[in-house]
Amino acid sequence: RVTDYNIEAARQRYKVFKDHWDTLLAMRKHFSFSMIDAMKPINRVQEAIMQEFSYQSSLDLDEDTYDLLASIPVATKVALNARQNMVSRLDRAASRQKHVFESAKEFITNEFMPAITLNAISGMAIVTPGVPSCQTALVMDIMSERGYFITCSRRIEREVLGVRDDAMPMDPESAVVVRPV
Repeated sequence: RVTDYNIEAARQRYKVFKDHWDTLLAMRKHFSFSMIDAMKPINRVQEAIMQEFSYQSSLDLDEDTYDLLASIPVATKVALNARQNMVSRLDRAASRQKHVFESAKEFITNEFMPAITLNAISGMAIVTPGVPSCQTALVMDIMSERGYFITCSRRIEREVLGVRDDAMPMDPESAVVVRPV
């Protein structure tokens, strides 16, 4: 590089570095990177650069591994449209299946809200009503829209509540954990 041999170019490059120091520090909050002190002897600087390259490359997947995983969307991409998709589902249900929507709303009011209100201080309620299977997704969307984190799991019934699979008179997906935001 010119800055390796031209003192004036090196001064200009260092000035740009100093002028943008605060920006570099701010970027550290969003991007992982290391700064290498170039004031040390050249062999130590080269060694530090090689160690950094080695470390950075150890964080990347092999190309074949990446290709195998590429069909699974990353969480940020799934989350990007999640709200939009949920709003679309709720609007569609409210306009095309108003009676089902009303039934789900009434179900939440009667079955979930008493337990949620009772457990508000603890921040979590485990509710085991028999959510009609055709309404499970709608109930989850409504609760999410209202600001609750909601999880529906058969495993919760077995492990937390001690309910046996063969003794369940309700939809097996009906154990619901609800946490206010």
